[in-house]
Amino acid sequence: MAEDQVVYRIGAFEVRPGERKLLRGGRETAVGSRGFEILLTLIEAGGGLVAREVLLARVWPGLVVEESNLHTQVSALRKALGGDGAAIVTVPGRGYRFAGTIERLDTGKPIPQAVPATGRDRSSIAVLPFQNLSGDPEQGYFADGMAEELITALSRMRFLFVIARNSSFQFRDRDADVASVASALGVRYVVGGSVRRALNRVRIACHLTDATTGTEIWSDRFDGTTEDVFELQDRVTASIVGAIEPKLRGAEVARARAKPTADLNAYDHYLRALGYLSPRTAQNYEQALAELHAALGLDGDFALALALAAHCRYVRVIQGWAGIGEGELEAMVELAEAALARGGEDPTVLTFAAFVLGWCGKGLPAALQLVERAHRLNPGSAYGLYVEGWLRMQAGHADEAIELFGSSIVLSPLDQLSAAAAMAASGQAHLMAGREDEAVRWGERAVREAPDSAYAHRVLAAALALAGREEQAAAAGRALLALEPGFTVEKFLANVPLRDTPALQRMADGLRLALRGAAGAS
Repeated sequence: MAEDQVVYRIGAFEVRPGERKLLRGGRETAVGSRGFEILLTLIEAGGGLVAREVLLARVWPGLVVEESNLHTQVSALRKALGGDGAAIVTVPGRGYRFAGTIERLDTGKPIPQAVPATGRDRSSIAVLPFQNLSGDPEQGYFADGMAEELITALSRMRFLFVIARNSSFQFRDRDADVASVASALGVRYVVGGSVRRALNRVRIACHLTDATTGTEIWSDRFDGTTEDVFELQDRVTASIVGAIEPKLRGAEVARARAKPTADLNAYDHYLRALGYLSPRTAQNYEQALAELHAALGLDGDFALALALAAHCRYVRVIQGWAGIGEGELEAMVELAEAALARGGEDPTVLTFAAFVLGWCGKGLPAALQLVERAHRLNPGSAYGLYVEGWLRMQAGHADEAIELFGSSIVLSPLDQLSAAAAMAASGQAHLMAGREDEAVRWGERAVREAPDSAYAHRVLAAALALAGREEQAAAAGRALLALEPGFTVEKFLANVPLRDTPALQRMADGLRLALRGAAGAS
């Protein structure tokens, strides 16, 4: 079909490539020729990542311009699109993608959306869960821990785009070939492996496949004792990075070799704790804390265990499994500060501590500095981007937060719980910015993604109420009460230390309206 007949719809807008026009309600919206070219390029990518270099070459052909010019054009384009501009997501250090629904009006069909991370990026990688070949199902946590540690180490390689664990681990026990996995996750490289542990011996077998060609470009086997497990991890990581990008290996691999603890038994308890974090239940988190306390009993300076224990206590409070009047607040602050004192250069420690201390009201500027340092050390952390977005939202920077939440979703496309949290947080940020209809859209997406997420239901109910959709808000309020019987705004605020921020107060106002409507309709 000729270009002049093609028409796209994105949100409230029509994009007409042949006429070089962006219309809303039949009226043209001015975005400039360069802004239009950026938008059209992102649309034609079907939701996939478009590298900055590609945009620069297309928008300024034959010219050498500063990247700041691209940033300025994207910011202006987002502003022109209003609430729909949030669909233009920045992938830090890489480029941009359009995360909204794209429909071709000339065919009447939605355009299939590409997975956020794209296999066209030569340095994108996913690590699948390692097989447990130990003959003991109870050793599964150890195999998972090896794969997770490898993901963490690879994420610190700044040239690698690494899919988050909760998305790549969706392929556990699935009969899917490498090409299908790579297509679903949007990566070029896939790492698979197995772990065999018997007595004090460990064997890690690993292979790296280029999914674009189906070629196995590297495989190896690593044998050692449980006392050598960190050295084995180093060797696996260095070998994979070396197979992909030998010239960029040195300094980043050296950083990845930091040892979390000298006590292998403590590390074993830490790995067991990680295994209890999903699904998120009160019993699982009690078990995780028990394992972490056992780890800390063996090594009280184990920073990762301290940080994860602080995080677990935070989750218990926000889920309503414990109250902040029961010593939880003091305990999590003490754990977070101890983790920072012992592992203040570990990005995972920094991220967990930043979230806990920020949430506890210990100073948003200081918490933001911590998570920014974590991002510099590990720019590929989906959770780190979410935490930074949440902190920026609490500090009053809604649009910056929305951009970070979108980038978090890009890095973990198949993790329903994490994606729902980022979607709900996007809704809350839009609500704070006065964009109620956009908040509703994100709240609905979050509830569809994770129907059991209380956070998603809170955001949706508040957004519907403040958007004036009274009947829908009352229904959303009833759904929230079904999920959280006895929920009241006052109880909710009493259990949140950082309760005076515009983000929370705006949501509280909406929740009161929604619950009032739910009570009146019952």
